[in-house]
Amino acid sequence: MRCRCRLALVASLAVVSVTVFAGCGKKPAAVVNGKRIERARYEELLERTAGAPLLVQLISEELILQEAEKQKVMPPPAEVDRRLAEAKKANPSAFQGGAEDEARRQVLIMLATRNLAFKGLSVPESEVKATFEKHRKQFDQPEAVVVRRAVFKTKKEAETARQTLMKANVEFGVILGQSIDHQEIRQNGGALPALIRTTPGGPITMILGSDPQTGAAIQRPADLLLGQGVAEKAFNLPEKTIMEVLPSQSPKGYQVIQVQEHREAKRGTYAEWQERIREQLLLEKRFKDEKIPEGVDPITYYQAKLVSDLRRKANIEINIERFKELPKHPEAWPNVGGGQ
Repeated sequence: MRCRCRLALVASLAVVSVTVFAGCGKKPAAVVNGKRIERARYEELLERTAGAPLLVQLISEELILQEAEKQKVMPPPAEVDRRLAEAKKANPSAFQGGAEDEARRQVLIMLATRNLAFKGLSVPESEVKATFEKHRKQFDQPEAVVVRRAVFKTKKEAETARQTLMKANVEFGVILGQSIDHQEIRQNGGALPALIRTTPGGPITMILGSDPQTGAAIQRPADLLLGQGVAEKAFNLPEKTIMEVLPSQSPKGYQVIQVQEHREAKRGTYAEWQERIREQLLLEKRFKDEKIPEGVDPITYYQAKLVSDLRRKANIEINIERFKELPKHPEAWPNVGGGQ
């Protein structure tokens, strides 16, 4: 979830960057009943409100990529393509609206960061295999259903949205504009974590990320988000079905849900999991002596420390007047504890 939510944020910031730094055209940003909203006013406000964090992000990314080049650990294009394809397969809605180029860059940065963190470390194949066999059951894929939803304040709004969605060739994203769902769900195109049932007729849960310290999946009953019995209904409906409007448990309101995909239970194989197991073992080895703040992802922690170290040594020239002093303000930069 974390990763999916970060890509959605990066994609939105990329749109901001194109708008802020592209050349100013003569056309106004908008015309309302004949009244012009000048592009210069729009760009000034956009730069003032979103410019600093975006600039920090771009500088941080450039520092990481330069360091990966310097240490000769840049990931090859084929590896970036493969990881991007896996991300698209897992969450195709996150790549709607032209977000693929920025997603590719974020995959590159993620891999470069990991390569820097793991440089000089290795895990023998025997240890990877032993870990797989020891935790064999947790690598099996349970029966699952993938859904998307939008939540509205009133039942009337939800019914209107459902009728819109029922029309031929209408994408789910069309009804998300007025959704009051949790931000990370809206940014993810309305896609929820998969609804999972590990035993026939058993309780239905959702995996809400993983514990940063142990890597264990964090599971919660689906009813806490969807409401009593909603997940059970989704399991019994065909793919592409749009459910009737139902009350939402969190946030409170009325929800429109579309069943996207049914996934059958499947026994996990070593070939499918060996790479992820190896990465987890490398994480444990790399950070075993680090006092990482509770609840912080180890790679996020490492990345913040890395950027902090690199920017102290770097020659950073900022040519946007209001941000010239940005490198001198540590509070503007990523900090997850101990990284400044």
